[in-house]
Amino acid sequence: MTQPADFVAGEPWRDRTILFDASEQRMKAGPGEFVIDQLENVEDTKGNNGSNGSLVITNLRLIWVLTANRRVNLSVGLGTVSQVDIRTVVSKLRGECRALYITTKQKQTKYQFIFTYLVSESPRLFSTVEAVHTAYQSTRIYRDIKVRSASIVRDGNVQLLENEEQYQMMDGVWNLSGDKGELGSMVLTNLRVIWFADLDPTFNVSIPYCQALRFQIKASKFGKALVVRIAKISNSLIIGFRIDPLEKLQETLSVVQRLHAIYHSFPLYGVKFEVEEVPDLNVLPLNAARDDVDIVDEDKIDTLANYYREGGGVGSDPVYSADLGLAIEPLPEGFSLQDLFVVKL
Repeated sequence: MTQPADFVAGEPWRDRTILFDASEQRMKAGPGEFVIDQLENVEDTKGNNGSNGSLVITNLRLIWVLTANRRVNLSVGLGTVSQVDIRTVVSKLRGECRALYITTKQKQTKYQFIFTYLVSESPRLFSTVEAVHTAYQSTRIYRDIKVRSASIVRDGNVQLLENEEQYQMMDGVWNLSGDKGELGSMVLTNLRVIWFADLDPTFNVSIPYCQALRFQIKASKFGKALVVRIAKISNSLIIGFRIDPLEKLQETLSVVQRLHAIYHSFPLYGVKFEVEEVPDLNVLPLNAARDDVDIVDEDKIDTLANYYREGGGVGSDPVYSADLGLAIEPLPEGFSLQDLFVVKL
């Protein structure tokens, strides 16, 4: 039979990374990404205090752009967000007001962002971001590899997600993750590949196509195997399955490669959200008590240092810097000594 093109997907990054002053191309919505809300008159209080901007909220990230200069921008992937709070700040721009605090972590580095909505007494910024973050967290099974999950298989059947369709189910498939392999069943859907063991269905794996870079047939110590190469964000895993006979293996490869390519033409990330009438400000739950912060307007502070969360580094012992001739705290991810000393005009 005719083999499909060997499709190779790109690394997923929009919801997994934090970008500072990104190019116009990287700020554009990608396949499967859609705008949920856009708010004008939003201040990036921590990094660009006193400057007006716009905040775009998508199903994958938050994008802030300075109105006066689009080259000054932020892209904060929802997958990096660990906490969303509403706190009271004392700002030189608006005085005492409520602001949105977003704590993030990318690799070993923590950043904190503060967004202030300059439209007085409107809860729209708070309600939308909190709701989208909740929707993102509750649909991680669409985007993350899941292992040994009790919710994937019930009574021998895969629990399909919303908008998920099952295309093929095969028994007699060996998972090659162990020394001896494990016999089970494989299910192919329009969103993912699922495998579960015959003897214990809770021994399973769910591989979303958005995490799979490539499907191939390769030699293994168990013979020819269907191999899935996983994205770097999931530690560049290699997962193998043995399917006999060889003709069945080749047929399975053909089907899964087509499903994989079709998925990436318009990915489905699972986040559903509709902008509704915003609730009253006074009934919004606050995740933290009042936190009086005096925001100082210093135009010439390095941008990355502004967002770097105090106490949020790797926490390692001091290291010797040959350039300075003394011991210093380890620099966070993406920093150099020049970044810390050069003043951006």
